[in-house]
Amino acid sequence: MDPVLTTPRLKLTLLTHAEKGSEEFSWLHQLRSDKQAQFWSLHGPSATVQDTEKAAQHFLPSASHPLRIAYAIHDPSLPCDQSQFIGLITLHPLVPGAFLPLPAHLAPPPENKEGTLVTELAYALLPAAWGKGFATEALGAVLDALEANAGN
Repeated sequence: MDPVLTTPRLKLTLLTHAEKGSEEFSWLHQLRSDKQAQFWSLHGPSATVQDTEKAAQHFLPSASHPLRIAYAIHDPSLPCDQSQFIGLITLHPLVPGAFLPLPAHLAPPPENKEGTLVTELAYALLPAAWGKGFATEALGAVLDALEANAGN
């Protein structure tokens, strides 16, 4: 995947790691500890940096999970003295039994199940970025990049 994606209003940065103390980790902790941004999260908001570290292990790529994709979403129009980070989009393969089962109408047909990669797409934005179409714009950029990289 491309390390940086751009849209007319956004910059998306591919996250391959986020060590505690790094700028990337501070972005994740800002998002993961925001109660409103995590309202729909099954795990709820992070109360500590350790909670954020644990959460990041489930969506950042690793040697055992190389197919995971995570992009930090930035709004470059914000002043440089403010954080331009506004959210996160992740894609990762679903491991059978590790997540809630898909409803039958969303699951791959049995004849295709063996060679089908079922992927979860998730996104979260900080409340200040809600209602501006940023999630739709960022998602379009990620899906376009996936299509452009298909077969690579």
